[in-house]
Amino acid sequence: MHPIRKWFYKTLSGVNIDITRDYRQVRRLQHLSKPVFLPLYRAYDYKVLAEDGYEIPIRIFLPQSDPAVPPADPALAEGGNPAAAAPDAAAAAARPVLLFFHGGGWVIGDIDTYTSICQEISDVTGSTVVSVDYRLAPEHPFPAGLSDCYAVALELFTHPEHLQTTTRQITLIGDSAGGNLAAAVSLLARQRGTFAPLRQILLYPATDADFSDRSPFPSMKENGQDYLLTTDMLRGYMDLYVPDPDQRSNPLVSPLRASDLGGQPQTLIVTAQLDPLRDAGEAYGRRLAQADCGCAVYRLHDAIHGFMTHGQAAAPYINQTFLLLTSFLDTHTRLAEEDLRLAEEVLCEERLNTLNLHPEGVISSADLARYPGSAELKAADEGESS
Repeated sequence: MHPIRKWFYKTLSGVNIDITRDYRQVRRLQHLSKPVFLPLYRAYDYKVLAEDGYEIPIRIFLPQSDPAVPPADPALAEGGNPAAAAPDAAAAAARPVLLFFHGGGWVIGDIDTYTSICQEISDVTGSTVVSVDYRLAPEHPFPAGLSDCYAVALELFTHPEHLQTTTRQITLIGDSAGGNLAAAVSLLARQRGTFAPLRQILLYPATDADFSDRSPFPSMKENGQDYLLTTDMLRGYMDLYVPDPDQRSNPLVSPLRASDLGGQPQTLIVTAQLDPLRDAGEAYGRRLAQADCGCAVYRLHDAIHGFMTHGQAAAPYINQTFLLLTSFLDTHTRLAEEDLRLAEEVLCEERLNTLNLHPEGVISSADLARYPGSAELKAADEGESS
């Protein structure tokens, strides 16, 4: 990393922000810092009913090159006749959908702050992107946000025709806390036996809730002070999202602690070299591979956490990630070595049985013994294996 860039990140990281105290100001700052002139986008706002009656806002993005009509409103939110909007089978099979959960430590961020990102993902991948405005902590601590994400996923998998797609074409995707939620939705769907995503994309995900000095992951110490996302911020976010420390070992909070990861989707994980969450994210990929779930993990050189939200300043990393996304979504696309100038292949599907992880990306069996998983999920796992 260039010394000036490193100095800049270190200076910003030294700003005294207590997220447990200042989260409202950070939210306001996020909205004030949005571009005055957003790029043109094709988005449609709807609501999905949560289990407790809350109406979850969602925003649906279509590729700007797509001439298709907007999705059918009645089916997605407030009743009606979904059959009236059902397309023919050929159209349904041709429309991939990315169900997107935004980042922000479960505390900040929303569909407005992620509008430009979601539209770009839609344009680059040629997919319909559904962005979920799940409820945030501390006003709505765990499991409220996860329940909202699950409710939207359940609606889409139950009625894929509403978005002119099929269940095989729906991919879960999230960045940071959103990556955590995507992984948790997949686990919860398996636990309840309701639907089974075929693919998930986790961008620099939070897969473990241990942000203390006892964390087994070197990246927490190596990258926890000087690269914007600090360990103090991570602890603050977790204090707001899951106030009860005893709940943080629940795999729906810490997916890495699940006793069994069998039956999880084919997964793409993208980590950032200078991210405190890097090693836990890569360890999650290793565990998915050991559970015979197809998994590819790429680490971006010199990238920091949250780069997808950094605009032109992170354009090389964003473009590299888009290459990885399109290759993962299109099984006919193979990346050449020259396509991976910024990405290091930490784990790939072709060598699942001969894992070659970096030492800092491996979690030992002794450390795993600390992660027993929640009783609820463990019982579900045992029920599936019997």
